[in-house]
Amino acid sequence: MHDNNLLVMSAIIFFAIILNLLLKRMGISAIIGYILTGVAAKATFGLTGSEELTAIAEFGVVFLMFMLGLEFSLEKLHSMRKEVLGLGGLQVAVSGLIFGFILHHLLGFETKIAVAIGFTLALSSTTIILKILQETGKLGRNHGRNSIGILLMQDIAVVPILILVTILADTSQELGTLLWQTALNSAGGIIAIYFFGKYGVSYFLRHVSGAKSNELFMTAVLLIVLTSASIAHFFQVPYSLGAFIAGIIISESAFKHQIEADLIPFRDLLLGVFFVSIGILIDMNYLIKNILMIMFLTVGIMGAKTIIIFYLSKIFKYSSRTAIKTAILLSQVGEFSFVIFAYAKTIHLVSEEVAQTFIAVAALSMIITPFLAKYIAEISYKFTKSKDGDIIDKSTSFKNHVVVIGFGNTGKAVIKNLEANGFHYIAVETQRDLVYDAQARGCNVIFGNAMQKNMLETLKVKDASAVIVTIDKEEELLTICEIIRFNFPKVNLVARTKNDREFRLIKAAGVDLLVDESEEVGKKLVEMALTCKLGK
Repeated sequence: MHDNNLLVMSAIIFFAIILNLLLKRMGISAIIGYILTGVAAKATFGLTGSEELTAIAEFGVVFLMFMLGLEFSLEKLHSMRKEVLGLGGLQVAVSGLIFGFILHHLLGFETKIAVAIGFTLALSSTTIILKILQETGKLGRNHGRNSIGILLMQDIAVVPILILVTILADTSQELGTLLWQTALNSAGGIIAIYFFGKYGVSYFLRHVSGAKSNELFMTAVLLIVLTSASIAHFFQVPYSLGAFIAGIIISESAFKHQIEADLIPFRDLLLGVFFVSIGILIDMNYLIKNILMIMFLTVGIMGAKTIIIFYLSKIFKYSSRTAIKTAILLSQVGEFSFVIFAYAKTIHLVSEEVAQTFIAVAALSMIITPFLAKYIAEISYKFTKSKDGDIIDKSTSFKNHVVVIGFGNTGKAVIKNLEANGFHYIAVETQRDLVYDAQARGCNVIFGNAMQKNMLETLKVKDASAVIVTIDKEEELLTICEIIRFNFPKVNLVARTKNDREFRLIKAAGVDLLVDESEEVGKKLVEMALTCKLGK
């Protein structure tokens, strides 16, 4: 390798590290950092997309699709069929058709180009949304589950969209002939890969794993992925289809988790190269000259996706708050759009100018998303009517009811048990998003601060048979217990603690009915272990 090439590679890696460190502090995905690295490298060294770089980048896409196939399972699809097949399927179809219609009739794009771009714009960023939901702890919320369901359907739709782009790019034959030929090729490829995976892969991996060598096992997996992609290419369908099907087949085997663990670093490295190559292909002169158009398109596409997903969610009877949260989270254009637009440009379906425009739109929309996500709770409040008044009115007839303070995981479990046993209850929570989620489920939870005496009076603590405090934070827990014990000394006050020190503090505050989580969990674990031993 020439010294100049070593210098360029070192500079690219340096750019990637520095940019991603800065963007991480801003909550922006590493994908954007890699794209900006490519832009910076092109501006600094005058790079162009080389065949070698493109080939490595294609490997990144192949392994991304293989990993996606590993995550796909019929069991997962069945458990989320409403979100995936229902809401997700409708979102891809409706968004694709609406964007295609607008591009063709309002912006003057040729029909086949409008269709290809329209369905690509329907996709959202799985990488960014998963990161946001994981970091905010919202994966289990209604909007989190909806978002994951729609994203799963979008990921599944990537392969059909790539095949559609391939069909639309071929002008040598009539559409009917192309569809028939593509269907035959796809069927042939799927059958070939199925038999390869079903009867060849499992046998091969069993023998390789017997060697007890991680390096040899990983090499074998790479061979399987590349072979599957090659079989797909032989049948004239995208490499990614072969990798995706291979992933699905292996996901049913005992090697799934080991393969995931071994391939993640390799996949991420290749994907980094792919997104750097996208950055190198971006023409900054074109973007600067057309920045207003690109910004207008970005805002228009994100606004349109928000409206579409919001109303589709309402059709499926989700609350307005859940619908708007889901819609805002999924309003961007996803990372797979880079794959599709780059591929569409390579096979001459779209021009360089069109590819440049929509790659820039996708990147800008992904940069905007983390900032929007910070405000979705506040935005969603505009779409939600509080039921506090109705719940308080209903509770006026309560006597000997149970007051629950806190609607976290423990609070939810307490309320579930109270409802199962037919007890009247009313709960209070300081996080408005938790309150609105609870009210949407029909739970008697209101927004308020239990450290205020007037709120305790609103909850009718004086007439309650018991007050259960499920707060996690030690300081708040101690303060609430002291206030309740001072103002309502006769009420049965129940609290949970996490350790011995907290147990002693709360007990000193006058609370006699305490559950020490660490002690109870320890007892339960020992009980289960002894039961297993006795069962033997």
